[in-house]
Amino acid sequence: MMKIEEASSKLAEGDWLTHVNSWKASQLSAAAYCRTHQLSISRFKYWHYKLIPSDKKRKQPAVNFAQVISSVPPVLKEVDVIVEVNKYRLILHSPLNTALVNNVIDVLEQRS
Repeated sequence: MMKIEEASSKLAEGDWLTHVNSWKASQLSAAAYCRTHQLSISRFKYWHYKLIPSDKKRKQPAVNFAQVISSVPPVLKEVDVIVEVNKYRLILHSPLNTALVNNVIDVLEQRS
């Protein structure tokens, strides 16, 4: 009596295509289909992969990137001083030139 592996090796490509299509229509697991039809599961999987393009073999669509412009200002890091004068906001980092800062504040107060 011929073993399943030996019998499976004698099938032609067209026979395997028929089996793969029949298996898909059967709603059986691959293992159950192979047991029912006395096929080698390893050969069945080989032919299934070879004959039917799988999701892994299909070309994946190209990834497109889109530029995202945020209307939210970035989070400030290591800010030394934030000065608000009327409708103006100054963000000052060290080292500070206090004379210049005082002059800027005076000008902003005069504009308001």
